[in-house]
Amino acid sequence: MKNKDKIYVWACDVNDYRGEGILAINFLKQLNEVSKKEIFVESPHAILIINNGKIKIITKEYKKKINFNFLYNYLFPLMGIIKIYINRSNYSKICYVNFLPLWNFLLFLLLPKDTIYGPVTGSVYNGKVDSINSFLRKYLIPILYNFSLKIIGKKKYLLFSTSLLKKFITPSSSKNYFFDYNLINYKKNSFSLVKKDIDLLFYYRKYAAHDSSKQARIIERLAMNGYKIFVVGDNIKMKNVTNLGIISRKKVFEYLRRSKFTINEATNFFSIFCIDSISCGTQVFFDKNITRQQHYFPKKYFIKINLDDANFSYLMIKKALMNYHKVNKLNFSLVNFKKKYLKYFTSQVFYN
Repeated sequence: MKNKDKIYVWACDVNDYRGEGILAINFLKQLNEVSKKEIFVESPHAILIINNGKIKIITKEYKKKINFNFLYNYLFPLMGIIKIYINRSNYSKICYVNFLPLWNFLLFLLLPKDTIYGPVTGSVYNGKVDSINSFLRKYLIPILYNFSLKIIGKKKYLLFSTSLLKKFITPSSSKNYFFDYNLINYKKNSFSLVKKDIDLLFYYRKYAAHDSSKQARIIERLAMNGYKIFVVGDNIKMKNVTNLGIISRKKVFEYLRRSKFTINEATNFFSIFCIDSISCGTQVFFDKNITRQQHYFPKKYFIKINLDDANFSYLMIKKALMNYHKVNKLNFSLVNFKKKYLKYFTSQVFYN
């Protein structure tokens, strides 16, 4: 018999040092809040229970990795489909949370129709086509996006982590789609009394989705000229650079509160690292190619640079450091922001 008071969830990642894991946990907390049901979460390396806004860890294997291998990225999602079918008859609802890119039509094709989807992800590649990877990202991925949307259908409610994929949504189905849920990860921080003694804190990550060498060139130039540089994530072998390695979000906050600036290299304007930086009073340099209109945070928090031109970017950063002064605290209401998505959660829990 089905347990009417519990929801079964498969999540590929629930770690607190990766964006996918942080977003998954915050999504599930809101699912628990709206549904008033206990959330049983199973992942490849952890089992959690979320109830009354609190997380209980049943089992957890700690493996700090930023970039996952083929097994994690492609086979574990398929394992999740099997797990959901196995547990479907024992729970009131079933949910598949992360590693849910819109291009992966197999997930939308194979998951049961009554599955609650976590935030859907995806990006748009606007760069040069100079390799097989860039060709596929620019021409094949958009085709897969449209294929997935046809499988899902116009009546299914969807929650997107960003607004990058709005261009693929038809007006007739847009009323059922919700965007920019990634801002749910915002966490208020106090920074007014903390000394800003780090010039720049970088989140450095080597992976195929972007060219990390652009950021490396800027880091090298700044370090050579005596600026105090700290790096989170993958180590970068350069003189005068302090590598912090893979650390928890709580530790990242400690360093961000001490940092004057950072660079958001992600294609997502509101990456979790960017949001965390803002919440700590750390101003963000961003690439001109990811410019977007935003009304959530003061514009003075953002400074546009050109990541393709390391010299120009260095001069812009140098000028900003010479004229640096602390910014005022933010006035962002997470409570009001969450209300924007109530329709999505109620539709999934009570009407799906």
